[in-house]
Amino acid sequence: MNVEKIYRAYELTQGVSTDSRTMRPGETFVALKGERYDANEMVSEVLQGGAGLVITQNDEFRDHDRVIVVEDTLITLQELARFHRQKIGIEIIALTGSNGKTTTKELLNAFLSAEFDVGVTKGNLNNHIGVPLTLLSFNGDMDLGIVEMGANHQREIAALSEIARPDYGFITNIGMAHLEGFGGIEGVKKGKGELYEHLKKNEKLIFLNLDQEKLADLLGDYSRFISCTDRTLEYDGIKYEINPVVDHGLCGISLRGEAIEETVMTALVGIYNYRNIVIALLVAGYFKVPLFKALKVLRGFGMSLNRSQYLKRGGAHYVMDAYNANPTSMKAALDAFLVRESSSNKCVLLGDMLELGDLSAEAHEDILKRLMNADLDEVILVGHEFGIFKSKYPFKFFNDVDEAARYWKEQERQNWTILIKGSRGIHMERILSEI
Repeated sequence: MNVEKIYRAYELTQGVSTDSRTMRPGETFVALKGERYDANEMVSEVLQGGAGLVITQNDEFRDHDRVIVVEDTLITLQELARFHRQKIGIEIIALTGSNGKTTTKELLNAFLSAEFDVGVTKGNLNNHIGVPLTLLSFNGDMDLGIVEMGANHQREIAALSEIARPDYGFITNIGMAHLEGFGGIEGVKKGKGELYEHLKKNEKLIFLNLDQEKLADLLGDYSRFISCTDRTLEYDGIKYEINPVVDHGLCGISLRGEAIEETVMTALVGIYNYRNIVIALLVAGYFKVPLFKALKVLRGFGMSLNRSQYLKRGGAHYVMDAYNANPTSMKAALDAFLVRESSSNKCVLLGDMLELGDLSAEAHEDILKRLMNADLDEVILVGHEFGIFKSKYPFKFFNDVDEAARYWKEQERQNWTILIKGSRGIHMERILSEI
C-alpha cells in the first residue's frame, strides 16, 4: 500500500500516537520497535483502547479493518509526515545546534505567536521519531511551523531536513556535544551543517550570526541569508546596537536605535543565552513582529524542564540547568555562575557529561581544573567519568545521583547559591526533588 492510501486512512482519525500509555481514543497508533520494546506486540491492547487506526509490522492483524500492516513502521511514520508536510503547505522554520536549541525555539515561538498562529515542536521531540510527530501535529490553518532538529550522528539532520522540507533555518551554535557519535568537533560542524546544505540546495533562506565563525564558514558563497552580529541587529529595516546585560545572574539585552533605548531582562540564567535571544529576534524581525511586542514577550521570559531555571528551595537559591550537558555548555554555565553576584555561599553540583567518546577523560578533567581555580565553597561531582579523578582533586565525589541526593538532603543550605548541571542520563534534577 502506498503512502497516499495510508494517509487517506490516517486523515479519518484524530491524530497520531506512538505511546500506548498516552494514546487517546480515535488516534492512529504507529507501532514502533525499539531496543527495549516492541509495540507491534500491543496491537490488541491499543485496538481495545479505541485506536482509530493501527499501523504495524504484525502480520497477524492483516485482515483487521482498523489495521494496516507495513514492512517498516518507522519509515511509514516518516513518509506520512513528509506527505502531510507537503499537503498542508505552511512555511516551516527549522533549527538545530549543539546548545540552546530548545530555549531558542521557545523564544522564537513566543515572539512569532504574538502575531501568528504557530505550530511548534513540543518539548524535545526533535529526533527521527519526534520530528515526524511534530509535523503531523501541524495543520493547514497555521501560519508557520517551527521544527527543532537534534542529532548525534552524521546524516541525521540531512534525513530530518528531507522530511520537514524547511523554508527557513538556522543553527544556534557548534559546540562539543555528542562527540562520540559525530567523531569530534569537525564532525559536529559537518553534521549540524547538513541543515545549511539542505537549505542551500533548495535555495531557501538562512538566518545567521556572522560573529559565529564556524557557522559563517558553513555558509560559503551562498547569498540567501539574513544576518546579525553579537552587537548589531537590523529589525524591520532599522539598525540597532544590541548588548548583553547580566543582573544577578539573569540574562537580558540593551537595545539602542532610532527613537529607542531600552533594557529588557529575562528570567533566563546565564549570559550564554544572549546569542539565543539575538538570533530569535533576528527571525522575529524578518517576519515583521512589531518590536514592542517582541520586547514585551522577552521581558521576564523564562524556561522550565530544568533549563536555565532560577528556583528557591529550603532557603537556598538554585540555578537549575540539568536538562543536559556537554563541555561547551558546562563551561558556559560555570562561567555565568561564577560571576554571579552573591553574598551567600556558593556550591556546584555537576554530573557527568555523556557521549564524549575518547575525549571524555580530558573534557572532565578540564572542568575539574577550572573548579580548582574557582571561588566556591563546595564542589559536588556525580558519576563515573568525574569519579575517575577522585583521588586527584579535593572535591566530594558520588557514584550516582541517588547517593548524592542522600548526602544533600542531610545538609543545611540556608542562603546558599547552588548550580546544578549534568547530562540527561545522570538525572541531576533528582537532587532537588529530595528537598
